[in-house]
Amino acid sequence: MALTVFGEVTKSIFLKEIEAHKIHEEFEVASAVTVKKGQAVKLTTAGLVTPAVAGELEHLVIGYSIHDGAAGELVTVGIKAFTIVWAQSAGALDAGPVQIGAAGADPLYATYVAATVDQTATPDCVGWALDNATGEDEMIRVALK
Repeated sequence: MALTVFGEVTKSIFLKEIEAHKIHEEFEVASAVTVKKGQAVKLTTAGLVTPAVAGELEHLVIGYSIHDGAAGELVTVGIKAFTIVWAQSAGALDAGPVQIGAAGADPLYATYVAATVDQTATPDCVGWALDNATGEDEMIRVALK
């Protein structure tokens, strides 16, 4: 007798889900999309996740969803970053790929600017801003790869 008799039938997606050296971060799914387990995801400019599509630039993909999720739901994403740090914005900044910026007002925190997103150029992307900033020297979270 199968153990699924008492619950619903499930299909395996991951061979191993736990990675001690990876960060799992929770994100809200963007409107009008769904995310599937094991699917590559990227950030919207608002800091929500949306499925990456075929041919997507590698630096846009922040990680892989560990859960199924519909628009507005929370999913856990195994992100490609090795750490998340507090940093400062060098100006207005949307969530997404970032590169190192000039020194900010507080020498304790690194400063980041949006990375170039261009099909022909390889940006100096060091990670992803997880938050938006409306101006200079705002505190943001940055996932560094």
